[in-house]
Amino acid sequence: MSNPLSSLFSVLKVFLPIFLFFMVVGAVAGFSHRLDTVQDYLIAEADVRLQGERYVFQFTCDANNSVYVYSVDENKGKYLADLSVLLALKETELELPAERLEEYRNLISALLGGAVGGVNLKSVLKKPAAGWSWKWVKKTIIGVVGSVSGYSAGYYLGARYDTGCESSLVASALNDEEVMFNVEYAQLVVGLLQLKNLQGAALSQTGNAIYEWDKAPAFMCSPPLLAAKEQVDVLVEEDFKDLRSEEFLLIDRVTAMHNKIASTAAYKTLTDAQTYKHAEQFDQFEDSDSAVGERIRESRQKWDQACEVVGQMVF
Repeated sequence: MSNPLSSLFSVLKVFLPIFLFFMVVGAVAGFSHRLDTVQDYLIAEADVRLQGERYVFQFTCDANNSVYVYSVDENKGKYLADLSVLLALKETELELPAERLEEYRNLISALLGGAVGGVNLKSVLKKPAAGWSWKWVKKTIIGVVGSVSGYSAGYYLGARYDTGCESSLVASALNDEEVMFNVEYAQLVVGLLQLKNLQGAALSQTGNAIYEWDKAPAFMCSPPLLAAKEQVDVLVEEDFKDLRSEEFLLIDRVTAMHNKIASTAAYKTLTDAQTYKHAEQFDQFEDSDSAVGERIRESRQKWDQACEVVGQMVF
């Protein structure tokens, strides 16, 4: 019977040197991408607020009790110590819950060209001259695991070294026009994505909206909401070089309007009867004297009445 300790030492003898080597390689690569870490942090922590009629991003750092307010229109910001100014900042509908950030992180990273780390294992996996053997395969597997895990651990540590909200790198990023444009753009993209799955929308078992956001009952029944939706259609086609409060105001307005409708009993009636109202397969039964026909007529009448109620809502 083989000695377990002996087997462990033989594994560690291969694993540790490879792990430590690639950890250093990963740390060096990660360190050069610290700005990406800071950018991700700023996207996640940006609190969208209204200052008068203009939108600002508020960043709060508990580590040094500081608050930084960045103007979307002026493309600049400053640290604030005046409590009255902070209290004057109004909340908006443009919240970015942590779960939504995770849901859209991959898309945001693709849009902004986020950091990607990897290891070329082609040489490690090359067939040995003496042919394959279990001993060589085992050693190779240990090497692959050691290199990948080492690089990943090193990259993680390097990319996050001295990137706290109180760090000089964050202070520098807050004054970097490209970084802050990326933060603005990411917030706008997430705002648009959230319109596709607004809170209160009818959801499937997967947690996604059953309808495309512009075909949801609220948009079908509310002329003001539909008009705002048409403005959004124009917005998504634009090639932005800079962002202004107007873009955030539009998304904020659509979100607020939809949330107001979604909180009503009429909206619940609309979502409950939506399938009966619009599914074409029910048309053939509408004039039937059967219980199914009666259910369809009843549901469609309720939908029409609820739609009329929503259509009269003023914002």
